Amino acid sequence: MAKFLSNEDGLPEAAGVLEVEHDGQWVYSSRPQPDPTWSATDSNGHEHSYSDGADHYPSLRLEHGEPYWCAECNDEHTDSWYVCRLCGEKVAPGTRFDPNPTWVAGPPVYRLDGEEIPPEQARAIQERYAQSRS
Repeated sequence: MAKFLSNEDGLPEAAGVLEVEHDGQWVYSSRPQPDPTWSATDSNGHEHSYSDGADHYPSLRLEHGEPYWCAECNDEHTDSWYVCRLCGEKVAPGTRFDPNPTWVAGPPVYRLDGEEIPPEQARAIQERYAQSRS
């Protein structure tokens, strides 16, 4: 069992080595990815391009159609498309296929002196350590 020392604030303080381990897997995708080199001008002269921000297409708005039933796969679908925010013209952003796998990390596992501990205790130890270093 991991040993903790209590401090005056009631937070656990580690008397050992805290380890963090992330298992995961390499994931290959056959789905098209946004092309970071894409740019285009719609028929009304509005320029559009890929952005590294949270919104990859800031000059475009994603719109959704009505849900419909697909008899081929026996499931409900909803189509979506991008339109220019200024004029409403449909714009198809550029995509590419990335043959390289992406590492997808699983949830972290925390160990104190080799024994697994709950994430809450590990975070408290990390916070106490960070406070002691400042």
